Amino acid sequence: MTIYESLRQKLWRGYDPYGGFPYRTVKPDLQGWQSQHRYLADTVGRARPGIVVEVGVWKGGSCLELARAIQANDLDGAVLAVDTWLGSSEHWERDDWHGELAFEFGYPTLYRTFLANMMLGGVRETVIPLPLDSANAYEVLKHFDIRPDLIHIDGAHDLEAARGDINRWWKALRPGGTMIVDDYDKDGRCWPGTYAAVNEFLEQTRILDFESEDLKCRFLKPSEA
Repeated sequence: MTIYESLRQKLWRGYDPYGGFPYRTVKPDLQGWQSQHRYLADTVGRARPGIVVEVGVWKGGSCLELARAIQANDLDGAVLAVDTWLGSSEHWERDDWHGELAFEFGYPTLYRTFLANMMLGGVRETVIPLPLDSANAYEVLKHFDIRPDLIHIDGAHDLEAARGDINRWWKALRPGGTMIVDDYDKDGRCWPGTYAAVNEFLEQTRILDFESEDLKCRFLKPSEA
């Protein structure tokens, strides 16, 4: 049984979340931010992970990048895509972002866009959606003893949310694994909450090989952790 099949059996009891979805009726839309960042495919190629978790998926651009890297490296692996697909606070606060939620009868339809993007992108059998918020998804993985080798944090940007995502998912990360955090800039001007949360974490936690480039940072969990 492949890692994808094993995870789908545990999390979905064998049900196919893509099954019967009329993806050709949904307009492809891979709008996103930093979806082809160098760290994503590079880390997959170097670390050769079996289980990848992305927390904060949006329309799936970076999920697609991670999944294609798994395929390109001929790995037995899968990407768990964790999101509510309801958007963030910024989508309600900003007029220019509000329409991106693509409402139907007052409810966002981003999940449909995500599914269509994964199917059209040829990664249906690599990416497994997990439609939960970060905290509940963490508890589910803990229950099933699913330990990711690579975690990409791309969730909410306020200090409390970013702090919670980094700390809880660090506990889930397998020793020797890699964490990538999105929206981290070296001077904190872009997303000060994420910047503060990362720096606070680095002060309190032993990590290895920290580096930052183009609004992402990455670092390793010590093997003996």
